[in-house]
This record gives sequence, C-alpha cells and structure tokens, in this order.
Amino acid sequence: MPEPDLVIEHPSVGATYRHDTYGVYQYDTYPEDSVLGGQERRRNLGEYDTLEEAQAEHPGARFTEGSGFREIPLPIAPPPWFDPMNAGEVWHEDDY
Repeated sequence: MPEPDLVIEHPSVGATYRHDTYGVYQYDTYPEDSVLGGQERRRNLGEYDTLEEAQAEHPGARFTEGSGFREIPLPIAPPPWFDPMNAGEVWHEDDY
C-alpha cells in the first residue's frame, strides 16, 4: 500500500463542519474489505490555530490553501464479499 499523504488544509472542512483552523488530513485508500474499498480516504488528524503549530506536530505534511473535502458516494450494489447473514445487515439498493 502506498505511503499516506499528509496535508495541512486551511480552512478545515468536512461533511458536517467548517472551521477557520488548519486541519491536518491523511489521504490514502480504503482497504478492499471496506464498502468504500479502493476509493480515496481522508482522515482528520487534528486542527490547529496556526500553520506553525500544525507543521510542528506534522513536519512531513505539505500545506495547501483550501480544502480537499469532497463527498464520496456509497456504491449502489454491495461488494462481492457482502453477506447479510454476517451481522444481520441488509443492503437496500432501492434506497438510492
């Protein structure tokens, strides 16, 4: 698996938040055993008041002005490994 990409973004933006802070995000790929397998994964590692604080905690991160956030749609059909008997979960294709 490739090395994760660390990015300091300003502002810090996600699906349910928008903060005027410096957010540090790790970009990599969801593992194949995930419903989102193979798609880009973006994880928030922390928020800081200044760029200098973010760089001190994550010295290898690159800085970008703006946010890399984007919605990742759930697939309509379940992955081949999905088994509704596994945890009693049901995939509702008609919900989309």
